[in-house]
Amino acid sequence: MIALKHIETTFERFGYLKNQLLTGNEIQQKMDQMIGTKDMDRDVLNQILAQCHKTINQNYEQTYRMQDLAQTIHSAIIILGNKLEKIKSDIHTFREKQKKHQSQMSATSNSSEFKHIYLMINSANNISKKISYIDCYLQVALGSQSQRLKPIEHFDKVNPEFNREIEFSIPNNIYILTIQLYTKQNDSPLPTLMGQAQISLSTLEEQLKTLKLQLKDPLGKEVGCFIDMQVQLILNRYEYLQNQVGQSGDKIDQLTELNKQVAYQYDLLTRPFRHREEDRINNENGQTSIQQESSFLQQKKPEEVAADPLQTSKVEINKTDQNSLPEDEYPQAPYDLDLGMTIFSFYGLITLFVCSAKPSFLDVLVCHGLMFTVFLDRFEPEHVKLVGLGLMASIIYDILWLSQYHSWWDSNDQNNPEWGEKAAILLKIILVLTYIQFFYKFLVFYYLYQFYKESLDPVKSYIFKIWNIEYKVGKNRQYVFWQ
Repeated sequence: MIALKHIETTFERFGYLKNQLLTGNEIQQKMDQMIGTKDMDRDVLNQILAQCHKTINQNYEQTYRMQDLAQTIHSAIIILGNKLEKIKSDIHTFREKQKKHQSQMSATSNSSEFKHIYLMINSANNISKKISYIDCYLQVALGSQSQRLKPIEHFDKVNPEFNREIEFSIPNNIYILTIQLYTKQNDSPLPTLMGQAQISLSTLEEQLKTLKLQLKDPLGKEVGCFIDMQVQLILNRYEYLQNQVGQSGDKIDQLTELNKQVAYQYDLLTRPFRHREEDRINNENGQTSIQQESSFLQQKKPEEVAADPLQTSKVEINKTDQNSLPEDEYPQAPYDLDLGMTIFSFYGLITLFVCSAKPSFLDVLVCHGLMFTVFLDRFEPEHVKLVGLGLMASIIYDILWLSQYHSWWDSNDQNNPEWGEKAAILLKIILVLTYIQFFYKFLVFYYLYQFYKESLDPVKSYIFKIWNIEYKVGKNRQYVFWQ
């Protein structure tokens, strides 16, 4: 995997420095220069630039920082790589399903007299959190036929997924299919029937039908959870299998075409960095290895060396090196964000003093929200907006509070607020700090807005160093932007 640090280093090698701003056309020229040909697809580049944080220059053109572009490209490479693996797995699954249906066709008569029912059990949903269990399973029965379905590994206790396909032949005089959900508790060796549902075969059709079966207890009372599934009646199993083979083939063709598109995008984004990544890996080899290779090359003729395909750079996308470790994927936070954390800290310190005479609980909550942004990795737009709303509410509260208690300064009531006669000096100090805190909040609001702008980019991740302790923010972000 190509590391973020390597992408940034490659950009810098071609004159695109970390804090430098370039337009989309200038970036395309850089990418063409890095590739060596004018092969950079502008449509793919525009998709990348659309996810980058942009600024407007004096000519009203959109410009992009190298650091933002490198992070976006790195995230897109990871997502596309995972997507390629998923497509490859899906193609394999559909090919296996196609082979299975073809083998079943060869063993099925075209004039079969038996009807069949096809079931796709997706999941059980909305199981109460109050129910504590360690395992569960579904029991599906049609007459004397029965199958037990286990959930996927590491399933969700509220919405366990099964993702299982089953098929039953329909015997004569059987009209009801039963589905039961069992759970296993820690304190009971026997499974407990949580709920059950029935399907009348007379209501089924030859078209695939989606059902949400509400489960009921043995007394007929709904238990609150349901089974998400699909069901289909099969009158002619041979024709059904024939259709399934054709559908699997169509799906394989679609996935193959999608694989070509994703592979093209993946190749285009990694091409500017692949050969230089290989050069860097080769430079990390031991001195002995380098000397042996040099001696070997000296024994060859120049024509042989030039024609030897083994001497060309190889693409090793899946190779992991020391720069691919997670520590290298988190660049140092920009100066504005670092300074913002300092501003937030002083705001918290002022709040502690003010709280000695003023009930500033809202300010305390805002301080916690500001600190949680970094300390608990809440680097998300929703969290920052929530803290901003709390900050605005505290400003309104300060206005109301000062309008009532500004008279403390010239007050002759030494018992106000019932602290005794020696409280006058302390109250004046608190009043001064409250005014300082009030105006200071506008500075806090400005730097909070800087955090908000950075958090809008779903690929941003930084390291904050506070008292020689590093805090990584952005590691909980989901890369959902690359579709």
